[in-house]
Amino acid sequence: MSKLVKIFLKQRQIVIFSLIFVVIFGIFSYIQIPKQENPNTNFPAAMITTVYPGATSSEVETMISQKIEDSLQSIQGIETLNSYSVNSASVVVVLFEIDVDAERSLQQVRDLVANVQKDLPPLAMESEVKTDLTDVPQFILSLSNDAYQTDDLVNYAKRIKTALEQVEEVVRIDIDGVTNKEVLVNVNIDDLYLYRVSIETIVQLLQAQNLTIPSGSISYADETINVKTPATFENLRDIENIIIGGSQEQVGFVRLKDVASVTIINENKINYQHNGQNAVLLTGYFEPGTNAVLIGQKVRTILDELKQDLPSDIIFNEVVFSPEDIDASINDFILNLAESIALIILVVMIGVRLRNALIISLSLPISILITFIVMYLLKIEFHFISIAALIISLGILVDNAIVVSDAIQVHVNQDEPIEEAIMAAIKETAAPVFTSTLTTIVTFGILLFVPGVIGKTVATIPIVIISTLIASYFVAMLIVPVFAYYFFTKENEKRINKTSNSPIRKFFDDLLALGLKYPKRTLFVSFLSLGVSALLFTQLGISFFPYSDKPVIYINLEAETLSIQKTQNVHDQVYAILEEYDEIKEIVSSVGTSLPKFFITVPNSNPGDDKAQFLLNLDLSDSPFKTNEEFGFELQQRLDQTIAGAKLEVKYLEYAMPTDAKLVFTLSGEDIESLFMASNQIKTLLEEIDGTYNIRDNNVPKEYEYVVNIHEDILSTSGILKYDIVKQINTALMGTRPSSFKAGGQEMDILVKGDIASLDDLYRLPIQSSATETTMQLYQLASLDLEANIPSIYRHNGQRTITVLSDIRPGYSAPLIELTFRNKLEELILPEGVSVRFDGELTNIYLLIQNLGYSALIAILVIYMILLVQFEKMIKPLIIMTSIPLSLTGVFLGLYLFGSDIQAMALLGAVSLIGIVVNNGILLMEVMDEGLRQGQTLLEACQNAVDARYRPIMLTTITTCIGLIPLIISKDPMTAPMALVLFFGLLVSTILTMVVVPSFYYMVMQDKTKGA
Repeated sequence: MSKLVKIFLKQRQIVIFSLIFVVIFGIFSYIQIPKQENPNTNFPAAMITTVYPGATSSEVETMISQKIEDSLQSIQGIETLNSYSVNSASVVVVLFEIDVDAERSLQQVRDLVANVQKDLPPLAMESEVKTDLTDVPQFILSLSNDAYQTDDLVNYAKRIKTALEQVEEVVRIDIDGVTNKEVLVNVNIDDLYLYRVSIETIVQLLQAQNLTIPSGSISYADETINVKTPATFENLRDIENIIIGGSQEQVGFVRLKDVASVTIINENKINYQHNGQNAVLLTGYFEPGTNAVLIGQKVRTILDELKQDLPSDIIFNEVVFSPEDIDASINDFILNLAESIALIILVVMIGVRLRNALIISLSLPISILITFIVMYLLKIEFHFISIAALIISLGILVDNAIVVSDAIQVHVNQDEPIEEAIMAAIKETAAPVFTSTLTTIVTFGILLFVPGVIGKTVATIPIVIISTLIASYFVAMLIVPVFAYYFFTKENEKRINKTSNSPIRKFFDDLLALGLKYPKRTLFVSFLSLGVSALLFTQLGISFFPYSDKPVIYINLEAETLSIQKTQNVHDQVYAILEEYDEIKEIVSSVGTSLPKFFITVPNSNPGDDKAQFLLNLDLSDSPFKTNEEFGFELQQRLDQTIAGAKLEVKYLEYAMPTDAKLVFTLSGEDIESLFMASNQIKTLLEEIDGTYNIRDNNVPKEYEYVVNIHEDILSTSGILKYDIVKQINTALMGTRPSSFKAGGQEMDILVKGDIASLDDLYRLPIQSSATETTMQLYQLASLDLEANIPSIYRHNGQRTITVLSDIRPGYSAPLIELTFRNKLEELILPEGVSVRFDGELTNIYLLIQNLGYSALIAILVIYMILLVQFEKMIKPLIIMTSIPLSLTGVFLGLYLFGSDIQAMALLGAVSLIGIVVNNGILLMEVMDEGLRQGQTLLEACQNAVDARYRPIMLTTITTCIGLIPLIISKDPMTAPMALVLFFGLLVSTILTMVVVPSFYYMVMQDKTKGA
């Protein structure tokens, strides 16, 4: 390092010019870095939907779901494989481990699902594979007004879509709420039988009649002219006049209009509302890996122009516009950066002169700009996690610069020539600065190996901080000496004496003198304080990941019946209640489906006639409710007491993949009745525990259904096949789409369906043989019996399941409640064959602690080996590493004082502390060893080490802590706990290390001297 420093000193002008290049490239990189709101923490996933018209849930399970599940079992890296079988449909969701090759795995899903189609029943429709479950839009816009028809709003939305698609980076814009029309051929059952025509005949004729078949061409001597014979439907009259029966010998023909009505209807029943008014939504997606802020500015410019052209009574609203949220976060970071630089300069000035403080602080922007370059080259996105990492690193960045500059200043104060002073300082600080940087890199680097969603969430923290640490190391060792060459001069005696005689310095001197006098007692008291603070730890709450502090909550609604009209009625009742709350400033809702994905971790939901969703924007500034959770709890209680006929769940935005509740228990087994019984036992047990509410399961009560019992003896003599009965009942009840019709530039499906409103209507349905001309009514061929049926069957990893869930009242801890539940569960006798799996918050925390425990152990071992290489004695690394457990005293104290829960980010902060807190011990150990080599007594070596390293240790600690203050003040639920742990852990550790490490060293070396 000394040779490299000499080269830099000789080529000072080149160094200055290089810094100018770093500044320019760093600013360029900052502008180009992709900027997003949140890190992508979604697991690769696919959803396979298969419609099997008319099949019961158990038939769907056996003939569809299980076959698809079996075909997917061969794929490596599957985290969970769930299926949901309901009447007429199967949904299979495959969730992969977060670190798999997503593109390869999802392609395997598509291929295997395509291959299994041949094994599915003939009447089952082709499976649809959806793999864009993790796509998150950058904006959701709404156009609303009850005075306008939906088609009118859609037309305005299409204009906006066309204009926004001109922005190159906007890859997709969806319009939700479009009214699709279809032609309904509503067949009268009695007329069918009258004319001896089957509904299947109508389907076949419609399919055949609407085909365009090439007619050929006529060749002449010099040219060939094609012949075109139009056969498609030009209008509804063409459809009505299709001949479906009769012959030339009869008086006339039977036309479709004789047995059916033909009308145009709205196909979809899905609708959206904004503040109670009819609405359509525009959902926009940006190209991945791009700067959402810059793209958002282009989109904003276009939107501002387009709004001027909209009718004044159409309400244009931005439900979500992420680019501006991202821009606000980045602006806050820049402000925090400026504040931190100013505070750090101010703090450094207390210990050193202004010129020294400016040079030390120069390492901040240079290191940050170098980090921007690294982020740009590695395609690391700007989001709240990477921004938090940069803020955390602000204080750490000047540590090395402080140590090096202080060493240079000490030699300059001894009247050494500036170049000799620089070289002497580099020689004595190179090893400890390198070691301390390396130990910090190790602890943050360990976070790269944390598995699962936690690892992916925080992956940018170690990359960003390691980049800043490496940058700060080279800035301290190579750039600071260059500026010191130009600006460092000898300090006056008054400043030196002022630093030496400060009250804080005197406090440490007195404390050290006491520690050196009673080293064993000092160690005992230090670890006793750790034990006392650990008692505070037991008083803290426990949570996995915090909820987002965005003023947004949402409500999932699931009606008890598959009736879109009844779901709409419940939706309207809920909306009426929501209007009563002043805290709710905006309501966006959907009926028949969920809203577009408005936050990265909000799970996707299948459309359904029993589904509805509400998105609520809140303002709690003048409310008695201080948090989203307090307001949500009140709202959940109100809805539970008021609304009947539907399940309603108030949900909060989460930073990690959300679970359905804080307490989740999955019951597995093959006997469904045993699962029902076990579910009731679990719910009863939960009701007995304080703090639980909204206890429920995903079991849907049995529903009655008509079962067709075919008379085999009649079939054998009639010539009618079972297939004929099944297919024609299916067409009559569910409908089929044999063809399409174009009108007004819009293509519409033709839906053929029977006009059946009762059981008697169904009994009169004519069934025609596909092999003979025989036609008989259904009552002649079969009877219909009423039976109870399970409407939905859930499977998890190949087993039938029922999931029991419970929410937690504010002020209660989900993990503690689950521990109580587990103790009570041991006394409960569950039905044979039923097992319970715990999938709630406690399991997630246990897995996190387990993984972090392994990571911390590895970090400690690696740090020990690094220290052993430098100090060559096995005991010396142990002396330095006493600061690691002592730092926990500050961790426990800080969390307790601020009333913060023990959660994922706080635990990550505690692991990160391991490498930071040993740095002070490294600096002290190096000087104490050097003092003994120079012939100082053991006592003098310990005292002189603290004296020599007091200023750099105090300045590095204070600057690091100052860099964390903006995060703590922000009270961000995700990053503040980590900053809190680092702040108090480092502060308390420094105070104890300045006394404990010299005292421990003194005790060990004194014993060795006596032993010698």
